[in-house]
Amino acid sequence: MKALSVQLPYASWIADGSKPIETRTWATHYRGDILICAGKRIHPLTDSIDRDDYKPSRGKALCVANLVNVRPMVLGDQHAAKCRIYDGAFSWELEDVRRVDPFDVKGQLSLFNVDLWLIRYQTLKMYVDNRDCDFVIASNPDEAKLIWCMHYNCDPGLHPEKGFHEYTELNFEFAKSSTCLAGSVKMVSEWIAIRGRGWFASSQAV
Repeated sequence: MKALSVQLPYASWIADGSKPIETRTWATHYRGDILICAGKRIHPLTDSIDRDDYKPSRGKALCVANLVNVRPMVLGDQHAAKCRIYDGAFSWELEDVRRVDPFDVKGQLSLFNVDLWLIRYQTLKMYVDNRDCDFVIASNPDEAKLIWCMHYNCDPGLHPEKGFHEYTELNFEFAKSSTCLAGSVKMVSEWIAIRGRGWFASSQAV
């Protein structure tokens, strides 16, 4: 599979779905699945982050994304790319992000190849919060909380009491149906996809 080295924290942001555009000073004709690999260095322009949070991801493959388009960067890409526009930048549009079990990868310049047999996709599960009213599709409880915080636009650190545990009564396909019942709560039918993970319903009974 084609692979791309991306500096942290940008690689992690691609993996969690919050950065659907990666930028480069070069373009490619390649389209399709691409393995996103975290570099060993953390970008110097992101000093406001807690670097310790990203140390476990250094030098690891994090996810597979579908590269659907490459074009010159425009001003409107800045939010999705999480960087300012710069001279000669190309926007690489990424969709259908799927986390993989992390494994060591030696980064290279440009696109490079990684053996397919090394890639193991993480399983998506349904998680419910500790009040049994907010449901999230994710690959682990920490990611479920992150998606919950993204949905409500809040800082995870401000909600230490919020926790998620696996919910097994509904399967993944049923979760995507028009309406679902869980206990006494008739959940909202809308499915909000967040780059392969997603929010599926919530605390408002109808």
